[in-house]
Amino acid sequence: GEPTVEPKLKVPVTAGGPPSLIAIQILRWDNEANSCPPTLGKLQVEPNGFFLRWKSGGANQ
Repeated sequence: GEPTVEPKLKVPVTAGGPPSLIAIQILRWDNEANSCPPTLGKLQVEPNGFFLRWKSGGANQ
């Protein structure tokens, strides 16, 4: 079976950024995901922000 991707992404508050800004970024990615559904690879949190690394076409990057 194919992996299931939840439309809502939960970002930990400890990400260190303004919750409103984080929400806007997530909504933007969620919007783009509607066109071509990606597979969530992992959520990477760094001191200057957080990054979502995606896997597409079954290829790991």
